[in-house]
Amino acid sequence: MVMRYSNIKRRARCSAYLIACGIFLLLGCEQDPAPIVLAEVANHQITSTDFLPRFRDFILTSGSDDSPRVRDQVLNNMINEYLLADYTDQLGLAKGKQFDLRADRRKRQAILAAYRRHMIDNQVTLTEEELRKGFAQFNERLRARHLYAADRATADSIYAQLEKGESFHSLARTTFSDPLLASTGGDLGFFGMGDMDPAFEEAAFTTPAGSYSQPVETDYGYSIIKVEDRRRMPMITETQFAEQKKHIRRYLKWKKTVLHERAFLTGLIESTDVVYHPEGLQQLADIITGALGSEDGDSLMFRPGQELPESVLQKPCLTTEDIRWDVATTLEHLGELQLGQVRRGQTSVGVKNILRGLLARELMLADALKNDFDEQKQVVRSASAAIRLEKLHVLQNALYDTVTVPQIAIRDHHSQFRDQFYFPDEANVQLLMVRDSIRAQTISGQLRKGADFTSLILKWSQWPDSDKHQGKLGWVPRGKFGDWSEAIFTAKKGEVLGPKKIEDGWFFVRLLDLKPRRNMSLAEAAPQITETLRALRQKEVFRDLINELRSQTEWTIHTETVNELSLI
Repeated sequence: MVMRYSNIKRRARCSAYLIACGIFLLLGCEQDPAPIVLAEVANHQITSTDFLPRFRDFILTSGSDDSPRVRDQVLNNMINEYLLADYTDQLGLAKGKQFDLRADRRKRQAILAAYRRHMIDNQVTLTEEELRKGFAQFNERLRARHLYAADRATADSIYAQLEKGESFHSLARTTFSDPLLASTGGDLGFFGMGDMDPAFEEAAFTTPAGSYSQPVETDYGYSIIKVEDRRRMPMITETQFAEQKKHIRRYLKWKKTVLHERAFLTGLIESTDVVYHPEGLQQLADIITGALGSEDGDSLMFRPGQELPESVLQKPCLTTEDIRWDVATTLEHLGELQLGQVRRGQTSVGVKNILRGLLARELMLADALKNDFDEQKQVVRSASAAIRLEKLHVLQNALYDTVTVPQIAIRDHHSQFRDQFYFPDEANVQLLMVRDSIRAQTISGQLRKGADFTSLILKWSQWPDSDKHQGKLGWVPRGKFGDWSEAIFTAKKGEVLGPKKIEDGWFFVRLLDLKPRRNMSLAEAAPQITETLRALRQKEVFRDLINELRSQTEWTIHTETVNELSLI
């Protein structure tokens, strides 16, 4: 079911949109400077062209500064990867259908990442004017409200109603399922740069106070934004700009890249005749909802894990001239995504948005392969590095499966650190929340007159699903109540506390019962101790293997060459 990248290459077609973007010029102009050898390990050479992308990524993601120590750390990690990958080959672990599929996926990711850098990242530049504008916006906070729609047609309909004179408050009551946003006209309060989706933020900061925007596509759907207020810091200096310039440049580069990528992918999709099949989309949404509902939280990736009849698996979800994804094929594509990415697919509209992204990825890959992008030296190196990482993953799993924790070690650990294993004291409470002080005062008055707390919850509470659960939160540990903890855990059963102002709401709490803290027995603590000791032992086993391989293999680092290497 999984579309292998080599198969895509055979059937790839070059889209007019990508030609218009100048793909041939971009790919034809790639310059591959002469690599500089930085290290040798066994029969491998690690060159500057291998090292620099890895080092730049590490600097970007870790926030570390360039230094000889950091360069040495990254290079030694690369040496370890070569040693471990060779060892995996010697053990014969890097073979079989499942490894081939995972390695193929790694290749696809490497090709797409390099292709994305050429088509998107390298097209993004920042001017001094943009940096100064960003500096001003970083010293500004907006108060805004918004109206949400899952698709463009709904967003356009809402916008048309606004244009006819409907208010944000009235439309919010019909467009939001969240009772808080529905009751406040979509009020988001004050926010600053970096708090919102990049497209949402861009529209909000360019909309004058008192005005509302056109529908804006974000990563979650569509929003129409009304800016209520702007607050600027009264004094911002040139010195402050110089101090913050590096941070501002990094953030604006990321934001501009995200927006450029979305525009690129939208154009790519629009250049392709795509048909979405509602019945198949709804079937997928039902499968996702059922799978996530039974998810235990331990897995990062989406795994439906259920038997489905062939009649369901064969239902079409998406078709183009060259592609046909039925339910079975689409589920395999979803299996490459993390749970957080799939979570939005619990409606047919949400599934459609996910499929748009997956289709864009397939079209990008097809065009990259059509133009032999996978055969360029840098991409080949990236793909090779990706496969080495997959070999490391296989080796880790094989080693970790051999690690056991003796029962005596579990007993000793429990005896030595007994106080670290306990069930915290917990409170079982009912919660009532309202958005404004007037309602809070009304509820306080009714409580003084002896009103039933549950009845007040059903009548007044704006906390989500209060009507279903009568405001009962279940057993909650002390630490979850913040600065209200002491009052709750010294209250009497049945006592009502509040109102207390927390962020944008007024809260009342009724104490139902308390559970005191108690230490875990050995049997209760054993699973947690076992996982802790196993993780420590797994790290030791892996570290010992690396040290053994380094002692048995010839390797060399050209330290002076590494330290003199230019990052430009």
